[in-house]
Amino acid sequence: MKGKKTNIFLGILNIILGLLLIMYVWYMLHNNKLELTRHQRFVMNIEHNIIFGISLVICFINFVFSIFNMKKGYYFVFYLFSLVGIITFFTPIYIYPIFTIISGILIIRTLSKNNYIEKDNFFASTIIIIMMGIIGLSAISLSQYKKIAEYIKKREDINLTAYNPEYFKYVEEIPDKSIYINVKLNGKYGYINKSGETKIDFKYDYATPFYKIRAYDKTFELAAVSTKNTTDVIMKNERKVMSYNSEYANEDHEGKRDEFVKILKDVIGEKNPELEVSNKYNGFATRNIYEDTKNSNEKRYQFTDKYDVLIQKSEITEKEIYTLVTKRDLLKNSKSKGDYIKLNAEQLIHDDNYLYVYNNGFLPYFSPSKKEQGWFNLQGKKYTLNNNVQIEVFEDKRLAIKGSLEK
Repeated sequence: MKGKKTNIFLGILNIILGLLLIMYVWYMLHNNKLELTRHQRFVMNIEHNIIFGISLVICFINFVFSIFNMKKGYYFVFYLFSLVGIITFFTPIYIYPIFTIISGILIIRTLSKNNYIEKDNFFASTIIIIMMGIIGLSAISLSQYKKIAEYIKKREDINLTAYNPEYFKYVEEIPDKSIYINVKLNGKYGYINKSGETKIDFKYDYATPFYKIRAYDKTFELAAVSTKNTTDVIMKNERKVMSYNSEYANEDHEGKRDEFVKILKDVIGEKNPELEVSNKYNGFATRNIYEDTKNSNEKRYQFTDKYDVLIQKSEITEKEIYTLVTKRDLLKNSKSKGDYIKLNAEQLIHDDNYLYVYNNGFLPYFSPSKKEQGWFNLQGKKYTLNNNVQIEVFEDKRLAIKGSLEK
């Protein structure tokens, strides 16, 4: 490629790109992506794509220049050093951007010792200068990603429902005082009661447990339900109290709950709100999850001395399959694969830490689409009640219910 200035401009461009890549690596190493808010992740993903695109363009320019300079000596290799910088996006460490900087230094150093008489390429020089400006803008936006994310969030907040401090002054208490259980069915969240009746349809991407508050000498229960990026704070009759843009993905249940607690404290005015996630279902006992299965699609919970409950989730349909399996400890020195007893139910009650059972150890289940509920005994045998029955107490072999058993 002709022109001493044009080639020197490219050397300077490589140095600037190397500095941008070092800056990019620093932000990647010092910002845990899991700890970023949704808007911050959005901005950082755009920054990643822009810087990656810039790097590809500059690497292509260097490759073209290396071809045109092959006849002028070995230094055409210096242009190719810049291509190493691309590895930064796959392995973000500082060594790879340094190759890009060295490329620029060697190009400038070599050309400063040679006397080029060829005419500079105006088009190539213009492109290189434009790329320098784009790199500068990218560096500024990368350093200000938090402010950009906050601006985007404020723009999204314009059409949301703000909280009115006097909201509950003119609202009557909800007569239904029963426990609403947040469960997931066919990929969507809703609420059922202890009898398995659907109280709030399964239409949300995530739903928190309900939290009880006192306002104007009245008692209300509030929950946060999410649809895409918007979260509504609702009462049991689905009346909207307020809405906000969630900073957490719908899969981040802990983040969603913490965010709702923050809303209860900072906006609603609760002093020390806590969501009872560990054992939020009154009248139930708990069985622990095996820690090594927490983050997998095959969660395993303790059940009895002989059996565990295996919960497998389909990545395609998001439906859950429940199986009673022999405990792993009992199979250590055995050639047997153990028992596999399928539990035919749409929903067991479980969360990230616990499986919920009756006080006598029996396993409650719900099948809302069949209007069916009941329990599995300790051996996995299924007992079904009709939908008009609500289990009040189940201890030892005694069962207290409302309604009548199906004949």
